[in-house]
Amino acid sequence: YGTKLSQQQFYFGSISKDFREEKISRFFSRYNSPLRLHASTFLKASEENGIDYRLLVAIAGQESTFGKHIPKYSPFNVFGYGCSTSYNCIVFSSYEEGIHRVAKAIGRGRTYARYQKSRELRDFAQVYNPNSSEYESKLKYFIEKIK
Repeated sequence: YGTKLSQQQFYFGSISKDFREEKISRFFSRYNSPLRLHASTFLKASEENGIDYRLLVAIAGQESTFGKHIPKYSPFNVFGYGCSTSYNCIVFSSYEEGIHRVAKAIGRGRTYARYQKSRELRDFAQVYNPNSSEYESKLKYFIEKIK
């Protein structure tokens, strides 16, 4: 009898829909973002690296208005990742590469070890953009809008 319940739970679990990808896509659409076609990549990269998918979306919002304002010299860097100026940024060959590399750095890189342990947005913001005392609240604004 317990086995049937487990099978039912598995069955229902396998057909239930994960609405996060759709939520990301709709969120990007509200901002007329070119990233709406990459919602699945945001979700997959977040899951693979153990980070909240909303954090990646929020960084893209804060750094590039969801991909609408990107440095010319780094056309797929929607995260402002590794940028010291508009002319000196890490260059990615595609949105997918940028999303995966940034998610991996945040989720596994030593630079973000304090955040990985605490999962506190404050710990992330202090490392990602140490020159802004408002960065945490700006990210939180987008994260709360995604809920």
